[in-house]
Amino acid sequence: MKFTCLLVFVLSSVTALSQTTSSLSGTVMDEKGKAVENVNVLLLKSSDSSLSSATVTDKQGLYEIRPAVKGNYILLFSKTGFQKLYTDIAVSEENTSIKKEVITLKADIRALKEVVISSKKPFIEQKIDRMIVNIENSIISAGNNGLEVLEKLPGVTVDPNEGLV
Repeated sequence: MKFTCLLVFVLSSVTALSQTTSSLSGTVMDEKGKAVENVNVLLLKSSDSSLSSATVTDKQGLYEIRPAVKGNYILLFSKTGFQKLYTDIAVSEENTSIKKEVITLKADIRALKEVVISSKKPFIEQKIDRMIVNIENSIISAGNNGLEVLEKLPGVTVDPNEGLV
């Protein structure tokens, strides 16, 4: 009985070692033929576009990714400043080591017409030693004199006979 269990264990481990793992590899370049590093390379399942595996390219633009199982996949190449590129790939028993041709990413140039940066001071700024109330663009200051504005501020009490309290 022990010998049979040992024989089954040894045969199954030899079978597992004899299986070859698939690998997809290639190079990513830009339109000028320069290697592009840090490109996201995602291996997506064709059936539902779920993520199977992922990697990034090195300084020479090289990548290597290993699919977990045989099947049909989509390779997605993406990086900021470049257009996304999709390519179909089939991994089967016959092609366990696939070397893709050079992938060329096109620059994604979008020109902005104009950029406007605007800001407003907050109505109330709390500092360590004081509170600042910015009334320049506030509705409180519209049509009111200084004393009327002070009456409307939080935490300020104004006595009409004495002035500020």
